[in-house]
Formats: sequence, structure tokens, C-alpha cells
Amino acid sequence: MAEKHGNLSINSDNLFPIIKKWLYSDHDIFYRELISNGCDAITKLKKLDMMGEYELPADYKPQIQVIVNPDEKTLKFIDNGLGMTSDEVEEYINQIAFSGATDFIEKYKDKANDDQIIGHFGLGFYSAFMVADQVTIDTLSYKKDATPVHWACDGGTEFDMTDGTKEGVGTEITLYLNEDCLEFANEYRAREVIEKYCSFMPTPIFLSKANAETEYETIDAADKLDTDTVVEEIHEEAKTEEKENENGEKEVVEVSPAKEQLKIVKRPVPLNDTNPLWAKNPKDCTDEEYKEFYLPPKQPTLVTIPPMNFVAVQGKGDPNEPDGEYKAAMELLYGIAFTIKMSYKGSHMIDGYFEYVVPPLEGLWHQAGVDGVDYAHKETFEWTSMIRLPEFVTKAEFDWAVQEATAKKRKDFSKVEFFHYDEGLCVQCLHLGPYDNEPETLRQMDAFAEVQGYEVDFAARRHHEIYLSDPRRTVPEKCKTVLRHPIRKK
Repeated sequence: MAEKHGNLSINSDNLFPIIKKWLYSDHDIFYRELISNGCDAITKLKKLDMMGEYELPADYKPQIQVIVNPDEKTLKFIDNGLGMTSDEVEEYINQIAFSGATDFIEKYKDKANDDQIIGHFGLGFYSAFMVADQVTIDTLSYKKDATPVHWACDGGTEFDMTDGTKEGVGTEITLYLNEDCLEFANEYRAREVIEKYCSFMPTPIFLSKANAETEYETIDAADKLDTDTVVEEIHEEAKTEEKENENGEKEVVEVSPAKEQLKIVKRPVPLNDTNPLWAKNPKDCTDEEYKEFYLPPKQPTLVTIPPMNFVAVQGKGDPNEPDGEYKAAMELLYGIAFTIKMSYKGSHMIDGYFEYVVPPLEGLWHQAGVDGVDYAHKETFEWTSMIRLPEFVTKAEFDWAVQEATAKKRKDFSKVEFFHYDEGLCVQCLHLGPYDNEPETLRQMDAFAEVQGYEVDFAARRHHEIYLSDPRRTVPEKCKTVLRHPIRKK
């Protein structure tokens, strides 16, 4: 690639001052934007691998690295995602994703403190210029024979782009912080912000300080991993004590056996939890973890839900109708759920089966022409009622359960389906009280999402409820319901 110097396609010299001074009222939000972009790049690369369009290295471990350097006043954001070619840098970086800069300025001139403008117009990357005098990008695309690219901009509307030197696939973004924002190169401040905005993200995020002294830890030799760097082998002799036996004689007894230990370079620990409760076998989960999932806070939080399989029944109409479709769906759902749960007592052995508690009832709700839920017109509900299936339940095992339930209960189970749902990023909250009072909780959830830079997304996903209380046995005022709305970046 020939060296290139050019102007960013932004149609206004006033844009960068807007970005740098007040586009985002919370200046720390750039952490979320840059880390989120890295996670997206990793997700896309993994999908290419699944589709056979790229082969990940055998030792590939997706990760985001954030490196603070207070001495050089820099921040680095490094991902091992799909990277960019020079053409892609030209498209995604050099041409900002909106056309009317003048309209933009006019629209937001009086909103210097309005969090709702976060993420508008695809300006996530440019949030870096809120805190940096200069930003560089070093990137290498996953594409065969791709050439690494180096891009640099000093906060004006001009950039330089040349062939780079990056060797591994992915992207490295370096921020040269301005004097007013040096706090963001502090390790503890960085940790605070990352935990604030990124704890829900699906890719491990590691934080380190450049040129920091190496830290060590001691482990049992049997716990060594292939990735560990061993500094010292430690043999600890058995500990003995002189004790009096039952005959009144003194003898030396071993109170602690000999140990073989290793001093290793301290293993990096991600700041976020990428192994959420719902991805675990129940036996590997603590009571506290279950409580955290099934009893989320009464205040809205962000969560990323991985793909799950359910037994589901779809229908229409008011769920409160005494003899309606919804009531009939309950019988079908629990018929299949308990057939699978009790399968271990019969002759059919399911590979990987473990005893478990049937999860609570869940529901996806939709009304044509309505974003969310209109509780005043329940007769227009289109719903998917469902119960989560353990991970050992394949489509084949599900089909067996349908046949088994049909034969034993002499009931038509043809309406049940093996339902795969990829929910992704959501805002969720615990609602206490009657179902008809949910709108206020939902308004709080949606407002919280907007402040965080997101908006509800009902294009392919639905309003989601998880019923922790049985309304037949619980007074409405004490009903507990997990409410979930799908969201996306603005």
C-alpha cells in the first residue's frame, strides 16, 4: 500500500471539537466503545471460523488487552479479532458514518449534558478523541495475504495511513492522552471504568500496566497448566510432630505431607465473567450464583444471554382466558419438561444426563405494530411460552420425549417445539408486584439502557419474562418476575 495522507470525510471542521468537548457527557465512556468494538471483531472472526471461511489457530484464545502506561501517557486497546484491510480502514475510519454534519451540530447544540446522544451516528471509535490528542491504529486483516496497516490522526481532520508492521491478526489502538485526561492511564481508574461498563461483555478483558514489575504466585505442581511460566520448583518437606501415643510412648508423626510446588508468573485474570450461570452445569453453581440469576437486582442491569434451547409452544390471545390457548400450552410444556427430567427412572438413558430442577416458566411476548407490550389489549398478544432445556437435551432426545409423553399421557403434543433462542445483549430487572404494573419497571429499564448508550431492539427479539412466582399460589403484590428487553448500540 502506498503511503497516504488525506482528510476525514466529515463535511465539517467543527465535528472534532464537538466529539472532544461534549459529544459524550461521561468522558470515560470511550473505554466501553473501544472494548465493545474489539468484542464485535472477535465475534465476527469466530463466526467466519464456524462457517468455514477462516480457520482459527489451534491455540486461539479470544481476548481484549487494555494496557495503561502512565509514564508515556498512553492507553492501548488490543484485540485478536478479524482486523482490517486498508480498504476497510478507509471505509470504517476515514469516512464517518453520517452525512449531515451541519444538521448534527444543530440537533445537539443544546445537549452538552445529555447521555442519550451516546453512540449516535456510529461515532464509537471517535470517542477516543475526547481524551486523546493523537490516536493510532495498527491492524492486520484475517484475509489471506493481507498487508498490515498503520493509521494515525492528531485530532484534526487529517490522517496518515501507511503499511504497518503488525504481525498477528487483529487490531491495536493507541491513545496518546491529553493533559486533562491522564487519570485514564491510572491502573486503578482503568479497572473501575472497565468493571463499570464492560462486566457483561462476552470476551475476556485483561488489564495490565506497561513496564510493571512481574508478579508471581505459588501453585501445587499437579495444577500446572501448559501456559504457565515456571520460575522455580519448590520442594516442601513433610512436617512432623512428636506426640504421645495410646501407650504413653512418644513418637514422631507426620502432620503435613511433603509438597511439590511451583513458583510461576502470576496468571492473568479477566475483569469480566465470561462463564455465566446459565452456561454451567447446576452442580458447578453456587447458591449465590443461582440467586444472582433468578433474583436479579431491583434496579436495571445489562446482561449478555448466550444461545439456549427450550421446549416451547407458540400461540395467540389473552393468557388470562380460563380455557384459552395459553392454559393448554402450560400442560404441554410441563408434560415434556418432566418427561425429560424423570427419564433416568426409565429404560431410556440420555447421554450426559444429570439430575436438575426444572427451570421456571418463561415467555416471549409480541403484538403486531407495538414495540414492547400493550397491556390494555391482551387479546392481541402473540406469545412463545417456554421452559429452558438442559444442555444435554439434543433435538433427537427432545423428539424421544415428545413420543414418550404422547404415548404415556395419551395427549397430542404436536404443538411443542425444540426452540433455539439467541437473545444476546439485554437490559433486565426484577419486577415485584402485579403483571399489570410492569410498564413502570419497563420504562425504568429502557431509560437505563439509553443512558448506557443503547436502545431497545425488537427487530428479531422479543419482550421477555421469567416467572419466579406461581400466580395461583402467590398474591399479586408479592409476585416476582424477571423482565428483559433486547437492546443494541445506538
